[in-house]
Order: sequence, then structure tokens, then C-alpha cells
Amino acid sequence: MNAGSLRHTLTLQRPVSVTDAYGETTATSWVDVMPIRAALKPTRSAENLRARLKGLETSFELTMRYSAEVTSERRFLWEGKELYIDGIIDVDGRHREMRVTTFSRVEVPGG
Repeated sequence: MNAGSLRHTLTLQRPVSVTDAYGETTATSWVDVMPIRAALKPTRSAENLRARLKGLETSFELTMRYSAEVTSERRFLWEGKELYIDGIIDVDGRHREMRVTTFSRVEVPGG
């Protein structure tokens, strides 16, 4: 992997449950785990119509150094976009490089 190609800085985030005074989960919030340098390549963009929501979904492939912190329960934040993890590949199975497929979704209420 060429370190010079890792020109995008993303923030890895993990979900945390927010509980009220009665101990009931009221929401899920996201907290920063660590910054990640990666090569980012858009792979697909499509418009979706579902459940009365109209939106645009874009898929990205990230190439980065291996990190056990990257799991499917987490997401990345990049330039204000939330990139949800769709798949993780440990390239060559050597824990040196990983490819992560992600998607971001922008939803607009439809009539």
C-alpha cells in the first residue's frame, strides 16, 4: 500500500446508547474513536424511493491500514457525511491492509 494514496482523513465513530433517568434507552448517539487515513473511492450512486422517503445513496470503497477497531457496528464521518460500514476485507489476511465498503444516505421527505 502506498502511504501517499491515503489522503483522506476520516473519523471512526462508535454508537453509544443514551439512557434517561429511569434507565431506559432513549436514543443512540455517536462518539469519536480515532482518526483514520484512507484512500476513498466512490463506487456507486443511486436514487431510492422507499417508505415515502426519497433519497440518494452513495457507496464508497476505503483502503486503509488494518485496524481491529474497524467493525461493522461502527461508522466513519467524512466531510460531514456519515459512512456506514457495509463490508470489511482483510487484504491477504495479514492484518496490514483493509478494504472497507461503506454507504452514505441523504434522505429527503417525499410528497
